Amino acid sequence: MKIISETSDLMILKDYSVFIFLTGLAFGGAGIFYFITTRDFSFGNNSIISLINTCVGLALIGISKITTVTIDLYAKNINYTWLSIFGKKLEIFQRAI
Repeated sequence: MKIISETSDLMILKDYSVFIFLTGLAFGGAGIFYFITTRDFSFGNNSIISLINTCVGLALIGISKITTVTIDLYAKNINYTWLSIFGKKLEIFQRAI
């Protein structure tokens, strides 16, 4: 986690999972590239390997997320925000400080 902003009553922390996202792009791209270059549109071994690579790549892209933690001493709450390709999830904890 990296400290993005810090004042006397507010701190914002952020965590990126860029490596997982880039690995997913590499797997997905390799699967699609392998499928196109082999020109085997039947369901042989080449198609299965490219399909597995593409599915692993899409799964890795799906699980990658950005986590943001905001600690606000003035409002006395902690906010957790998870941002992924599928949406945004926000949890607020009141009076935690």
